Amino acid sequence: MGGKPDRISGLDVRVDRLAGMRHRAAKALPRGPLRDWLACIAGNTRRLRRERGLTQMALAERASMSLRSIQRVEGATVDLSVGCLVILATALGVEPTDLLGKDALASTPSGRTVSRRT
Repeated sequence: MGGKPDRISGLDVRVDRLAGMRHRAAKALPRGPLRDWLACIAGNTRRLRRERGLTQMALAERASMSLRSIQRVEGATVDLSVGCLVILATALGVEPTDLLGKDALASTPSGRTVSRRT
């Protein structure tokens, strides 16, 4: 189950098929705190990626992950390992705690900003 060794910002990482993540069907995701944290990570990842002008593919390449893995993170349909969280944060140029920060999210649950026409 090993992948190719890679180096990101001085960290030796082993890139596996899902980069340390366990995929779950959206309906099988737990309710309560875990689901809330996955949604928080998803929203912050999406927001930070867009702020940096990155596509999902560009972030996947920076993190040595598959495009599908990034889509699962941003869709909150994957249970991330701590290692994956560190790799994503490094690829985005932030601390892992920045992906966990609930204060940074917009007031909408998905982390998406709501544009209102005037």
